[in-house]
Amino acid sequence: MAPQFSRARLADLLIEPREDLALEIKNWLDLAQDNDARAIFAKAALAIANHGGGFILLGLEEAGGSAVEAPGRPATLDGYNQDGINGIIQNYADPPFHCVVHLVPDPAGALFPIIVVPGGHRSPIRSRRSGPNGQIVVQNSIYIRKLGPRSEVLASVRGTETICSADV
Repeated sequence: MAPQFSRARLADLLIEPREDLALEIKNWLDLAQDNDARAIFAKAALAIANHGGGFILLGLEEAGGSAVEAPGRPATLDGYNQDGINGIIQNYADPPFHCVVHLVPDPAGALFPIIVVPGGHRSPIRSRRSGPNGQIVVQNSIYIRKLGPRSEVLASVRGTETICSADV
């Protein structure tokens, strides 16, 4: 089960957000219609789950060392719901895990989806399937967070000491 966080803690993530090993920033991914977007989201969630848990902020892009709202805000945020997010996880993660979705206002009052990805799994989470055309996500791969930060396939046993090691 995903850890619980106060609304204030989640809102703090939107004050000068910056990617790190436990925080991934993504633009407005069309998770309802776009298979590539689902794979992009799944790859980030798999890596964060294997890192020990964290957050995915949607609707932002990096600009000049900080994050700003990405262009293309959808008319509604209905596509960023718990069932849809966990359906993507169910399709891509083995074993699957449960994320919690929050719509949180930034300091100006605009709502952004924040997905809480749980950590502390007993074994590494692998990808159940590949992304569209075998791209973005590769079946039976273990994704981890690396410095940069970025999500990459675990290529060797080096670096496994952080997999599943901590909760957010």
